[in-house]
Amino acid sequence: MKLDVFYINITKKPPIRMGFNLSGIAVNKNYKDNFEELQEELGWHLEKESDIIFETASSNWKEEGICDVYFSEEGTLLFISMDRCTKRYSVANQNVLTFALSETSMAFNLEYLENTEVKRSIMQIEDDRMNDEGDPLAVEATSGDTSDLIWNQIGVVLGKRFWDIDMEEKAVRYVFSSAPKKNENDEIERKGKIDSKTVLLKEGEVTCPRCLGDGHVNKDDIIRLNKVGVWGTGNCAYCNATGVVEAELAERVPVDLANLTTCLSDNDREKILSKDKKNTTQNMGSSLEEKPKEDNELSEFSTTELDMAFVAITQIPNARTNIEALRKMSKLLAEYKNRGIETPDKRSEITSTKPETSPVIQSKSTLKSQKKWWQFWK
Repeated sequence: MKLDVFYINITKKPPIRMGFNLSGIAVNKNYKDNFEELQEELGWHLEKESDIIFETASSNWKEEGICDVYFSEEGTLLFISMDRCTKRYSVANQNVLTFALSETSMAFNLEYLENTEVKRSIMQIEDDRMNDEGDPLAVEATSGDTSDLIWNQIGVVLGKRFWDIDMEEKAVRYVFSSAPKKNENDEIERKGKIDSKTVLLKEGEVTCPRCLGDGHVNKDDIIRLNKVGVWGTGNCAYCNATGVVEAELAERVPVDLANLTTCLSDNDREKILSKDKKNTTQNMGSSLEEKPKEDNELSEFSTTELDMAFVAITQIPNARTNIEALRKMSKLLAEYKNRGIETPDKRSEITSTKPETSPVIQSKSTLKSQKKWWQFWK
């Protein structure tokens, strides 16, 4: 009796992806033995909580305040909340990829820098690419879509494909915290640094309240303004590194305004600092940024409150380059879908002849039907 022998070639394939929602930072250097150096570069202060495995570290929707870290042989991968990935991070003499990837809402953000220089910047929602800067990366030639591009570039920076990382490999969970209490000598050193720089004030000018006249936001400033994990050290965006601002601006613009950073274009910065008082809806949008718990409270909102939040986000001046605004809109869309109702722009045409139309909709004639929800950024 003749037996046929079959040889099966088993090759390792990427796991089937089932809607990843991840965000974080990849750096092309292993900081395992000098993690404090990386924290200093990012302007963070982290405290170790526990040892975990990579499966836990790479889980969806990282909670605010948590930083899960994986060290490859050649790089460092930090998983943080999407709120913290609204800016470009950079590390001197290193390549840094900041990414936010939501395969459930098809929203993607990529910021890639080499030695603090921006090489590639992409923001995309579904098939609409709203921001596309820099020359194509090498991996773009073999990446099917923006999601693949992010996964592939993570592998380039780490020196190891994401899909080749064993789920049981070790990782570390850190939590964001304020820095240890400074002693008197620290305060004297900080004061000496400010005093050593002569700042000449003209009439109507005051010392910049963000950098305290130094022109540079350092770790102490970040801690003082409660922006640990949100901002990084660097030139002060509030005063444009001059150390002084107009007194009127200091009274009008909050010193801790989260989205006033050096990542803004001149045009977007002007919109934020504009003296035009069209700030009703803008302030509503800012209040969304200042309430991290709001995402969990959407289910308690009335339809009118949801509509107000929708309109507020559409009016944020720099929304087309703000992944945080896109993330919040994605949450709102999910809540509308969960309730089985349309978004305000789609309902406005249907209900325009009905007296019970939401007052928010009636007062916003600029919202047009037949548009995808992100087209207000075009």
